[in-house]
Amino acid sequence: MGSWTFTATFQPLFPKEIYMPYLIHEFNHSFIDHLLDDETIAQQLKASAPILLKTEEAPMKLEGYGDWHSPVNESLVRASVVRYMMLW
Repeated sequence: MGSWTFTATFQPLFPKEIYMPYLIHEFNHSFIDHLLDDETIAQQLKASAPILLKTEEAPMKLEGYGDWHSPVNESLVRASVVRYMMLW
């Protein structure tokens, strides 16, 4: 990932306001990614997720989201980040 900010002596800075959301996002994958493996949860989302994906199908494919599973998974992760950040 790297650092985007540095001190006057070129030491990298990692301000939590910038890096914490990324860290929380990646950490939340360990809690969220397995949820769609549960057939009950997947069935509940499977009805509407492809419809939502269809509305933005071309741009989503450019981002690597070719099926409904990936954008739903990322949406759940991002929602978890927002909830966590509200408590932070």
